[in-house]
Amino acid sequence: MSMEKAIIEPTPEAELAEILEQQKREAEWYTSISSFETVGDMVREEIAGDLVRIKDGSFFRISAKVAENHRFLRPKAKALLERIAEEWARRMKEGGEAMENTFLVVSSLSRTVDFQKKLKRDGYPATEGSESTHTKGWAFDIAVRWFEKNRPHAAEILHAVLAEKIAAGINLIEEPAIGVLHVAVKP
Repeated sequence: MSMEKAIIEPTPEAELAEILEQQKREAEWYTSISSFETVGDMVREEIAGDLVRIKDGSFFRISAKVAENHRFLRPKAKALLERIAEEWARRMKEGGEAMENTFLVVSSLSRTVDFQKKLKRDGYPATEGSESTHTKGWAFDIAVRWFEKNRPHAAEILHAVLAEKIAAGINLIEEPAIGVLHVAVKP
């Protein structure tokens, strides 16, 4: 165990056990796909058309904490992110929710294996580097803590949209200790 102090508060044991179980399921989906060892790997896959650069969308923004050189997803994962954001916004509007300056915040996209390992060392409930769907371009995280505290109905709508997507083939891992919803595309 590292002697470094974790940067975040530890995830409660029961929550961590559930997260790790869900992460194992995802890792099994993508055992044959290589992880990104370097940012160069991501750039090469972008050039080949296997990864796309992610920019702010109509109803989502990429957190400033996401490094520019990690703003990639597989095309199918990007399409899922866009559909989730659009469906969430549509339901918000239908429910009479104010949408001015309202958007989902994407707090994580693709990661290198070393960055994944750093997150784990820093105390985040992260899988081993090469086992993560983030290191393969198939996952993203949506920050929900602010909505849960300040606009709970917006969080409820997002949860409802994601619940429907689970039936359609995604994996959703709720991470309340860090305030995110991890979404991965199922092959």
